[in-house]
Amino acid sequence: MGARDELYEHWRALLDVDPPRSKSLLITIFGDSIAPHGGTVLVSDLIKLLAPFGINDRLVRTSVFRLHREGWFSARREGRLSAYSLTPQGLRRFTAAYKRVYESPSGSWAGNWMLVCVPDVIRKQGRHGTLSRELVWAGFGQMAPGVFVHPQTDPTTIEEIIRAAGPENPVSVLAARNIEQLSTAPIQDLVRQCWDLEGVAAGYLSFLQRFEGISKLLKNPAAIAFRDAFAVRTLLIHFFRRVTLHDPLLPAELLPGDWPGHRAYELCRNVYSRTYKNAEMHLREMLDSNRGRLPDAAAFFYERFGGLSQESSTAMLRSH
Repeated sequence: MGARDELYEHWRALLDVDPPRSKSLLITIFGDSIAPHGGTVLVSDLIKLLAPFGINDRLVRTSVFRLHREGWFSARREGRLSAYSLTPQGLRRFTAAYKRVYESPSGSWAGNWMLVCVPDVIRKQGRHGTLSRELVWAGFGQMAPGVFVHPQTDPTTIEEIIRAAGPENPVSVLAARNIEQLSTAPIQDLVRQCWDLEGVAAGYLSFLQRFEGISKLLKNPAAIAFRDAFAVRTLLIHFFRRVTLHDPLLPAELLPGDWPGHRAYELCRNVYSRTYKNAEMHLREMLDSNRGRLPDAAAFFYERFGGLSQESSTAMLRSH
C-alpha cells in the first residue's frame, strides 16, 4: 500500500471509529476553512465539502438551518441559490473558540486571578443560564454558586460576554491574588474543585493516539492528495477543538506535570503545517466556480500556530 493510500485509510478509519456529528463538523469547516476566505458560502458548496465525510445533503441543509435559527448564520439568496454568512454573534463565538485552538499555550503567570460574581437575585430568577455557559466556555471555573474564576483571562473576552448578556444581567468583576502565607490549602485543591483536568487530559491523550500515526505519513507534504490534505486538516482541527473547548487553558504553574495538552498542541501544529497548503488547493478546486474565484485567505489565517508561510501558499494557489 502506498503512502497516499495509507493516509486515506487512516482518516477514513477515524470516521468509522468516531463519526463527527454533521452540525459540529460544519462548524469546524466554517471556522477553519470558510471564515478566512470571506466567511460566506453557498449551501451547495458546503454539501460538496462535507460529502467525503459521509454527511449527505439533507443533513447539511438541516444543520445549516439549525445554526441559522440559533443565530450563528445569516442567510441571503443569490439567484436560486442560498448563501450563508456569519452573524456578528456567530463571529464572536468563532473568534473566541478558534483563538483557543490556534494560539500556543500561555507563558508565565503573574499570579493574578479574575473573579466574576453573579448576584443572587439574577440566579434566583433563573436569568444567569446563558451568562454562566459563556463564562464556562471561556474557561472559567465555578468556585461557588454565582462565583466564577480564572487565572489569566483576557479582559476583552469578559467585556464581550458581559455586553452580550445585556444590562438585565449585571455582574461584578474583581481582581485577586493568592496569599500563600495565609492559605491552609494548596492552590491545586482549588484547581481540582473548579476544573475537571483529568477529563481534559484524557481528551488530549485520545487526540494524540488518533493523530500520531497520521503525522508519520506526512513526510512529503507536497505529495499529499488535495482531498486527503483537506480531510486530515479538517478532522485534526475538529478533534482538537473538541478537547480545547473543555480546556480552561490554565498557566503551567497550575497544571499537573507532563501535561499532555502541550504535546497535543505541538502535534496539531506540525500536522496542520504539513497539510494546510494542499488543503487550500482542495478548497480552490471545490469552491471556484462561474461565480468567481475563491477569495484569498485573510492575513489572520497565516498567523495560526505561530505563523504559516503565506508567500509559497499564495503562489501555489494562484498558479492553479
